[in-house]
Amino acid sequence: MMVPQYLIDALVATGVYGEVSAAPMAASAGMLSTADELVAVLNSSFSGAVHAVTMGDDKTEPSVVYQLVSSRTLQTGGYALAREDIYVLSARGRDLALLTSTVDQAFADLAASPYGTEVTDMQLGYDDAQGQYRCDVELAFSVSATGGALPAALVVPLGYAFEPMVDWNCPEQNATGRFGVVLINVSSDMAALEQAARSALIGLQDNSLISPVELEQSLPMDGPGGLQLWQLIISQQQTEGGP
Repeated sequence: MMVPQYLIDALVATGVYGEVSAAPMAASAGMLSTADELVAVLNSSFSGAVHAVTMGDDKTEPSVVYQLVSSRTLQTGGYALAREDIYVLSARGRDLALLTSTVDQAFADLAASPYGTEVTDMQLGYDDAQGQYRCDVELAFSVSATGGALPAALVVPLGYAFEPMVDWNCPEQNATGRFGVVLINVSSDMAALEQAARSALIGLQDNSLISPVELEQSLPMDGPGGLQLWQLIISQQQTEGGP
């Protein structure tokens, strides 16, 4: 089931979404990686001393090591909406005040980034063997399924319902197609995004339709760490078949 281009065009025309697209299949979205995005944010606060898994030979302090420990794709009907990666970050340094201020700055940079971020655990301690203080953080890092700019609007096909054929000599059926328009943002204030989608879609007409687009439901969805999701379910009627 394809997403009609006129739905995409109507949402783009609002000018309020960083990305508007058809939701990808879940299998392809699972191949995304958020590591580059995470490193780009951390590089600013840690002055480039950001490493995957181990420190290596870099003696810069403070520095941070990151490791991906789990991933999940939020999906509906086989289509992906968002991806959440859980990282463990280990920041280290001999100067406790400098370490904690750098970690605080990293948190501020993450909060200001265009990604969904949520700290789910944090521990501060001292490593006697290395002679360094360490701050271990568990971080949920989330993006839309396409990895595009937020706020995003992803359109998900939900299927067709067909009415009985009226005339066997004219093999046409009226069909009601349903689509989910999922709005994704890092802010909890979704009202403006939802209103923009409503205004763009309710009553929308196209030559392929026999009645305008209607809104069935508008409701929040559970999202991954740091992201807010809202779904509008819309329907449209069209004729299928015929000579």
